Amino acid sequence: MAAPYTWFQTACSSLALGMATVACGDDLVSAEDEADVSDAADTSQESEETGAELPAHCEGADAWAGPSEDNFAVIQGMLSAASEGDVICLAAGDYGGLSTQLSISIDNLTLRGAGKDKTILDFSEQSASEPLEDAGVMVLDGTDGVTIEDLQIEDTAGEGITVYAATNTTISRVAVQWSSEDPTGHGTYAIELYVASDAVVSGSTLTGARSAGIVAFSGIRLAVHDNLVSQSTAGVAITAVTDVWVFANELHDNAMGVMVYDFLHFDGIIGANTRIYENDIHDNNLEDWPISPESWVDSDLPSGVGVALLSASLVEIDHNELDSHDTAGVVMLNTAGELFETTEHPSASAVNRGIHVHDNTLTNIGYDPSEPVASLLEGNDGPGLLWDGVRPQCDDELEQGQEICVQNNTGDASTLFNLDQCGLYGGPNTDTAVLDCEGVTLPDWPG
Repeated sequence: MAAPYTWFQTACSSLALGMATVACGDDLVSAEDEADVSDAADTSQESEETGAELPAHCEGADAWAGPSEDNFAVIQGMLSAASEGDVICLAAGDYGGLSTQLSISIDNLTLRGAGKDKTILDFSEQSASEPLEDAGVMVLDGTDGVTIEDLQIEDTAGEGITVYAATNTTISRVAVQWSSEDPTGHGTYAIELYVASDAVVSGSTLTGARSAGIVAFSGIRLAVHDNLVSQSTAGVAITAVTDVWVFANELHDNAMGVMVYDFLHFDGIIGANTRIYENDIHDNNLEDWPISPESWVDSDLPSGVGVALLSASLVEIDHNELDSHDTAGVVMLNTAGELFETTEHPSASAVNRGIHVHDNTLTNIGYDPSEPVASLLEGNDGPGLLWDGVRPQCDDELEQGQEICVQNNTGDASTLFNLDQCGLYGGPNTDTAVLDCEGVTLPDWPG
């Protein structure tokens, strides 16, 4: 990973770059009060060079800028020169020519725009490079309390925003998108939370990532709410994370709406306690979307699915609207079975355990199942809920807390299909009684 930028050591007076409107300081003092400040770095509320006034949303900011001839130098300069707790504000406009990711390494820093359709960071000149070096904005390892809000990131070579091993990050009201009609040139993820803790992603519009709109890997206490995510392999992908809340999102026109998975090749890291609730999950039937080779999302997964659980632990799925999916509303499959072409008996870490699916509405589902699920169904329509019928070690008794429970789901597609891959239920069947139990109950998000 590239080191954080440290070349910019002085405050605003060093921002003599292009024709930017730049201001800094606690009081945004006038140029008359600071005669020694560079003419190209006006600290007044009105720039003498451009006539631009301090935007209302930048009131109280510690530094602000408008579009310039060298947007990277101006923006990264402000980010690098900031002190803990500073607010860096960007005026409305198109910030083009960004070819290098912006990096944040200052605790409690806020990067603020004028709105997700008004402040646009254009990375169309960026080229793919090493992992963790081609995002639009990177929150660096060990950084605490960063907020990114009210701006748009477009056409990055890699991720839109990556939070790398940082804590207490808030991403609010941002947009990430790619303008090319060829998705092979899109970034892997719109927002990537990598070993992040206490992160919140809310109010954001994420469109066109190759693998996932929002992906979280190996973190703790993450909330994803009130977002609109479309045109990705998975709208939201959660792997090996503990304590996750995914709620009040609209997820549509992806291959899958939400995916929770603990694949065995992730060094044995297991997640737990994911609640998926009160989401509008519909029309996730995207086919032939090119998954990035760097992705954690497996290319063998079916499309046409609302929620996919793959070897997940302690998951509650409740009070969601799941509508218009080709294959199934909810699929619960193991990662040691036919889907991943292995033959050994599934271990406790390779199967779903502690799952409760209840009080969801499932409609218009299963009319054109995709592979590999279509083969497993042997010509049958896809169900509202598809379960592989697998228990740890294929035992006929479960430890407390490992039950798979399905209750009180409604709608014309609230059916269950049990593949019975362990042979415990007399072959594939639609008997819901075996899963009629009281399952795990997880709390609302405490934020």
